Amino acid sequence: MKQITGTVIGLGWSIALVGALVSGVAAAEEKRMLPMQELRAFAEIFGRIKQDYVEPVEDSRLLE
Repeated sequence: MKQITGTVIGLGWSIALVGALVSGVAAAEEKRMLPMQELRAFAEIFGRIKQDYVEPVEDSRLLE
């Protein structure tokens, strides 16, 4: 009976450790993700400004 209890406790600790490691990795990946929504909005606004500008202008000048 003691062996079964020890095995269950060891298994529980192992599961807890793996869960903690997996959640840490998931949080790190989330921080590295690019802000796609903001990039799309910037690209759309940049395109509208360039299209509606009175005279032709280079991209580098618009970004200044």
